[in-house]
Amino acid sequence: MKKVISLALALMMLFLFVSCGKGEEQSIPSMIKAAYKGLESETWIRSIPRAKKFTASGEHADYDTKYRIGISAESMDKYIEEAYYSCPDIQPNTYELTMVKIKEGVSAEPLMHEMVKGADLYKWICMGADQAAGAYFGDYIVMVLGSTEQIDAVFASFKKLHPDMSEIFYRIEREK
Repeated sequence: MKKVISLALALMMLFLFVSCGKGEEQSIPSMIKAAYKGLESETWIRSIPRAKKFTASGEHADYDTKYRIGISAESMDKYIEEAYYSCPDIQPNTYELTMVKIKEGVSAEPLMHEMVKGADLYKWICMGADQAAGAYFGDYIVMVLGSTEQIDAVFASFKKLHPDMSEIFYRIEREK
């Protein structure tokens, strides 16, 4: 009887260790959604925009990639595993969040700088974002185009979820 109980306890502990091991990695859309939950009190965001997967192909791939991510299609293929963007369909101000997962062995900081410096702040008709900013954690880079208020709120929300997030790199395009 003791052997049966010992075996049962050993099996239970084995299952416990396996189930408490490294869990599945969160998806980019779920990370974006979690960050937006921290913004529910913000007045500038009327509705939570969903994350849309970004893929570029065809003759306009380079233009599309530069427009969404701030880098060339060649750089995206070389350095980025997957990319998502999130922007309201209809909103009176300029705002866009882009989040990418980098490929193994790629250094996040230089790629983040390239993305932020290459971001098109005037992609909207008749208006532009005040600035672009980026930060990274683990294998992920987050870039936000918008006002200082929007950028600070989004990165504060991400920082609560990912305390290992880097300092924010800002590129100020224009003064108000």
